[in-house]
Amino acid sequence: AVKSERDALTAEDHVTKKKRKKRLSHGGKFVDEKDRAIVELVIAYGWLSRFQLSDLLGISAVTIHRRAQRLAAVGFINDLSRGAAGEVLYVPTRAGMRTVGMAKGFKVTTPTYQTMNHNDGLVAAALRFKESPRRHGLVVTEREIEAAAMTGVLSPRVQRIAPWAQQQFQGRLKT
Repeated sequence: AVKSERDALTAEDHVTKKKRKKRLSHGGKFVDEKDRAIVELVIAYGWLSRFQLSDLLGISAVTIHRRAQRLAAVGFINDLSRGAAGEVLYVPTRAGMRTVGMAKGFKVTTPTYQTMNHNDGLVAAALRFKESPRRHGLVVTEREIEAAAMTGVLSPRVQRIAPWAQQQFQGRLKT
């Protein structure tokens, strides 16, 4: 049975608005293994283009671009830098470094024309080592070596790829 009566609301029934928060808390940021790998490589090399990330990770450049845009939107990487040919260079941020556990020993970098060629050479050498017939499994960048010498601990990226490396290089990271 349904009643045909309606509840009538009057001015006395008006509910006052609740006091709004001055600042709303932001929702969580979900990072999967591919996102983590993108942020770690950008930190390890200082900056990378989507094509370099695509070559290093073996993921299509379109997928890298989509993921990197999302990572830039939440502040884990910065996409405001441009390369010599106008391509977007992804640069690490402090928030991204904290997220992947690489905040100690690493610095936020800014690409310059002088350092872009050097960085391109590092990426090319890393790709060459990965494609070699002997399958060099571990490529450590200069920035990771400097950070390890400062902190005494290898980066989480290197520890994940080669868990044996921390014990093998114990005490000899500065040399």
